[in-house]
Amino acid sequence: MQGPLNPPADGVAADPAPSPLAHRLRALRAVVGRELDMLRLKREINALHAELGRPTVFERVKSIAAVGAALVTGFTLKLDLFQHPRLRRNVYRMPGSIWEEIPKKFYRPDF
Repeated sequence: MQGPLNPPADGVAADPAPSPLAHRLRALRAVVGRELDMLRLKREINALHAELGRPTVFERVKSIAAVGAALVTGFTLKLDLFQHPRLRRNVYRMPGSIWEEIPKKFYRPDF
């Protein structure tokens, strides 16, 4: 029989089979850890509210609108919407304008 008082003959302990109790305790530890993290977060938020005061309704609406704006921006960037105008040639001179006629009128080859 192996145990802490009776080590195996070769000095290497055999791996014990995982017990269901150990799995339950590990899962319980994870749940308790998450709850403790939530309590710490709530305590920090309460301390922040005690220092700065609670946010107003307008501030809460602004924070929700900021998240919405960030989502819209992300989608437009990912879908390549409203990015860089299309490249096309713009002609700003009208044919036959006065500026094209002036050099022809005053051109003198002997000058």
